[in-house]
Amino acid sequence: MALALPTPETPTDTPAMPASPAHNRQSQEPLVTAAQVAKRFSVSQAWVYQAVADGRLPYRRLGRDDGPVRFVSAEIDAWLDEQRRGWSPGRRR
Repeated sequence: MALALPTPETPTDTPAMPASPAHNRQSQEPLVTAAQVAKRFSVSQAWVYQAVADGRLPYRRLGRDDGPVRFVSAEIDAWLDEQRRGWSPGRRR
């Protein structure tokens, strides 16, 4: 008995869901490691991990809650732009 594969003339039971543009953009962008973020910001990896723990940096955790931390470049760029907008010389938080 042959298995019939769906063709354009025979639609499947569940229609294909179009992916959102934001999802496509993020899924095509390579993830960045903590070492790469640290190098870009000229800080230590410990600072990057502490910023993640404090909730200051946007990140993704791969797998479970104890999985490795990775970053999306566009999110890091947006975070950096936000930090620059809020910064003024001589002002302490």
